[in-house]
Amino acid sequence: MDETSATPLERALGLEIQNEARRQGLTHKAIQQIAGINDKSFRRYFVTGERHIPANEAQRVADALGVPLSTLMARAERAEAARAVEGMDLSPRERAELQAAIDHRLSEPHTEHPTRNSHTG
Repeated sequence: MDETSATPLERALGLEIQNEARRQGLTHKAIQQIAGINDKSFRRYFVTGERHIPANEAQRVADALGVPLSTLMARAERAEAARAVEGMDLSPRERAELQAAIDHRLSEPHTEHPTRNSHTG
């Protein structure tokens, strides 16, 4: 993957956007028109993963779909985590436990991690 290619999470977001569009019966063309994104850019960001997805473009597409971007990102995170678990050599029980832990972690509100301070004394 070169520096301009989408990350695995961005690719998952692109897939989630396509899935949501399908659920709503919208074509790529309709989303592009509503969001004001040209065909070439839309395909590079959301279909082929050739380019990183700019935050403003992701927000415009989410708005066009009428779905909060945070919802699409959460779905993409879950899908990406599930794909990662599928690729692991685990027993069915281990797989289920790991997936449950991931689902629990992804369902928690995002909070900032406390700053790690060096030992003070």
